[in-house]
Amino acid sequence: MTTAKSRQTQLSPLIMGLFLLLLSAGSAAADDQSQAQLAAADPGLSAEERERELARLLDIVNTARAPIKDADLALQLDAHPEIGRADAELVIVEFSDFQCPHCRRHLVQTMPRVVSELVDTGKVRYVFFDYPIEAAHPFARKAAQAARCADEQGQYWAMRQHLFQNAKALQPIVLKDHADAVGLDVAAFDACMGADRLSDAIANDQAQAIALSIRGTPTLLVGTASDDGKRIQVIKRIDGAVDYPAIAQVVDQLLADAR
Repeated sequence: MTTAKSRQTQLSPLIMGLFLLLLSAGSAAADDQSQAQLAAADPGLSAEERERELARLLDIVNTARAPIKDADLALQLDAHPEIGRADAELVIVEFSDFQCPHCRRHLVQTMPRVVSELVDTGKVRYVFFDYPIEAAHPFARKAAQAARCADEQGQYWAMRQHLFQNAKALQPIVLKDHADAVGLDVAAFDACMGADRLSDAIANDQAQAIALSIRGTPTLLVGTASDDGKRIQVIKRIDGAVDYPAIAQVVDQLLADAR
């Protein structure tokens, strides 16, 4: 005789498989396939029980898939590249990768309004962290270093935009050409790249991303700055390249809550 407890034990590997299926697909076809798998795994389950179990899984999946989540963590900002007023009430930290197509889409499609409507208006200070995922993007780390070297000449934002606009040409051998294109002192840039002295800072960003369970880019952390501006108390996390209205809604809500 199969008891409720033993049935739950038999179904647990299946449930995990269905969860992963729904999480990766999220379509009506996946829902139908999940129903079929539940029925095949245990024909003794009634249609109502299958519907109830599937609804529970979907609730879990929808929560996991939601791009905007609550967060409660602190992050030291240190000497990272940034744009915006130092005394802005809110801070957005972006973890990104120069070879990530979603990061490029965020820069091209979303950042112009973020800059004009949130940064330039003094609502937000925007801070950049590097998370080059080198297994997939072998040139991202050196590109991040090139942007940091540009920052030492006060040209981080210009270099960032230029690198993303030329995302298919980030081989280390052409980075000097990019530096020249944005008007950097190429000799100073070359010395900075040759010294490799910013490598530890990028590695530290990578370690922090892993510690924060950031698995993809771009990831935005939104919160309030400490009085000295050196730390952010993160309140919201945004996973992936969302449209501008979603970011603006988070910012406006946090500003309203602070009043």
